[in-house]
Amino acid sequence: MSNSLHFAAPGASQAADLSQAAAAVAAGQVSAGALLQENLAAADGTACHHAYLRRFDAQAGVAAQAVDTACAAGMPVPPLAGLAVSVKDLFDVAGWPTTAGARSLADAPPAVADC
Repeated sequence: MSNSLHFAAPGASQAADLSQAAAAVAAGQVSAGALLQENLAAADGTACHHAYLRRFDAQAGVAAQAVDTACAAGMPVPPLAGLAVSVKDLFDVAGWPTTAGARSLADAPPAVADC
């Protein structure tokens, strides 16, 4: 199994799309963990410097490990398994305040459930 699936810069001719990435994870051509590391590195880049209010890197790592374990056992995985997602801060994430990017809402009570 290759440990990397290259995602080129937007507009580059070799960019893999999400369906290709998901298929590669499900087929065991790339691990969800390796794909996660590539996505975290991209999120750490200067282009994303102000893009994220909060990140869930540890939880994403646990989820990636679970996907890799399921794939290694030959178990089917959901269609988006192994893909990193970002959630706009207009939607509730259980345990976190929904701020819509407004500092005035930083002390809002945490959401009770995902929306």
